[in-house]
Amino acid sequence: MTFTNRFSTAMTASANDAEAPSACACFTSNYNAIALIVDAVIAASIIIALITITLVVGLSVLLVVSLVLVVLLAVLLIMGKVNRRKRCRTA
Repeated sequence: MTFTNRFSTAMTASANDAEAPSACACFTSNYNAIALIVDAVIAASIIIALITITLVVGLSVLLVVSLVLVVLLAVLLIMGKVNRRKRCRTA
């Protein structure tokens, strides 16, 4: 019974025993947790944005390269049609 009374009085707060740092510690840890979560969300969004920008730039470079190759192929095909040697016809 004595242990129970000491335990319950140790867990209660009174004006004489209250300390500011221990009372604010709970709120500070909650704010730190919220700040860590917000920081993690911001970092994740920055990483996702960088990956998206990299993919868009990479795809646009591939598109430009493929368009240049198609134009080059078209020019080579046209040049082949225009500059064909005339076949020698034998009589």
